[in-house]
Amino acid sequence: MGFGVVAKEIRSLADRTSVSSKNTSALIQETMEAVEKGDKAAHATADSLSDVAEMTKQVVMAVDKIASASEYQSDSISQITAEVDQISDVVQNNSATSEELAAASEELSTQAQVLESLISQFQLHE
Repeated sequence: MGFGVVAKEIRSLADRTSVSSKNTSALIQETMEAVEKGDKAAHATADSLSDVAEMTKQVVMAVDKIASASEYQSDSISQITAEVDQISDVVQNNSATSEELAAASEELSTQAQVLESLISQFQLHE
């Protein structure tokens, strides 16, 4: 009877070992599948990060172009402002000259009237 009990315990232990072995095998298989999924996810993440890095480069290049264009535009506006200031100075000078010419013209007109008056006096005396 002792041998039968030992044999039964050995058989029971063998069954449990077989079940544990199957469970361990299943766990190893699940772990391998999880590792494979993790590897795929890591590669996908790396690809996404690479895409983000490339897009960031493109954004930086676009920002640099915008900055250059803004600087060029600012320089152009400064030049236009300087030229408008020059035009304004010329217009002011022309306006002052026109006023002086108008005053001189008025003076000449007055002198012409005086001269006409003098000429008409000379013609009367003839």
